[in-house]
Amino acid sequence: MRHPRSLVLVLLLALTAEGLPSSSRATSGKVDFEEHTWGRGSSPSLTFTVTSGRGLPQKLAGFLYTSELPEAFTTAIYPPQFVGVFLGEGEIQVLVERPPERGIEIRPESRERFVQGALFDLVTGELVDVTNEDYLDILYDVPPTVITIDFETEDDLVTPLFNGQDLSTPPEFGNLFALSSRQPAAGRPHLGPAVFDTDPGGPNAGSSDPDLLVGTGNALILQENPGQSVPGFFDRPDDSLDGGTFVFDFAPLEFIEKVEPLSIDLIDVDGGGDGLEIVLTDVLGRVRVFTVPSGWTEDIDLQGPPGYRTLDLTTLLPQPGFASVATATSDEDFLPGEVVLMEVVLAGSGAIDNLVLAREADPGAAPRTPKLRDGR
Repeated sequence: MRHPRSLVLVLLLALTAEGLPSSSRATSGKVDFEEHTWGRGSSPSLTFTVTSGRGLPQKLAGFLYTSELPEAFTTAIYPPQFVGVFLGEGEIQVLVERPPERGIEIRPESRERFVQGALFDLVTGELVDVTNEDYLDILYDVPPTVITIDFETEDDLVTPLFNGQDLSTPPEFGNLFALSSRQPAAGRPHLGPAVFDTDPGGPNAGSSDPDLLVGTGNALILQENPGQSVPGFFDRPDDSLDGGTFVFDFAPLEFIEKVEPLSIDLIDVDGGGDGLEIVLTDVLGRVRVFTVPSGWTEDIDLQGPPGYRTLDLTTLLPQPGFASVATATSDEDFLPGEVVLMEVVLAGSGAIDNLVLAREADPGAAPRTPKLRDGR
């Protein structure tokens, strides 16, 4: 439906207003997709709901804003879609237009959409409320690609990584994600991510970390000891006793990447440590948290193999380990296929390996310059 010229004038007047009038703050809107996917032949629809308190205007005009970037109300570059006029509380179901797409076909240039609503007082033209933001995912004809990051190579899956390699500074990663780290809340600081060869007969066989020699090839640690006889490579790869956080940023580019973490191998989460957490954050800021207590893996040096276990990142069910159980909690409506950030928070020593990702096909996406998030 196209909005009348009078409503366009109201909209233009409202866009010049600064903030929400205090008399109207008790009135709010909400948008909620029935389905969060847009596939071939589908017509996405949502419900726009208005809830009122005191001071509800007699007539409200509702609009939808769609954008490839978050905060669609302010980032949308296309004209808003008119939803309808609310005469008090109520809801309107509406088919969502996806500018510039006007048909039902998914095209190579089609992109996911952030969708946000706004309410305007038809009498005064004042902006009454900006709603929550929802998200519309694209179902491409090509199925997602499953990728295993085993730290034998960079995330171009070609360039090799070597024992002791310092990964604290780009550009080792930046094709599929940006890799960075944060310091622990207390204790000794680490020196950033580094590569540790877990081969029992390899270069770390005589090191102080026999509990990491689990035979999975290269793993990722937070390096504790300084010393680089060869620049860019630590002389003694050693995991930090006080832990820290690995940060995998799947959206370091100017457009939103689409990733679903499927599983990850955890090494040395044994009874002598303090466990870890894995926090997944989706495009709308909703989180899913996996809590892995100490004793979830064996200490291979004390209890024997395997010394590592695979955590399933697609389930909320309890996951029994060696001597403890990993659990998960999730925000309502978390979007598992739209993860933009994964944080692995180590409370003590340990390592990770074999991160398995499902990455949606995006045939129109062109590589762009990686851009780290602020503060990472």
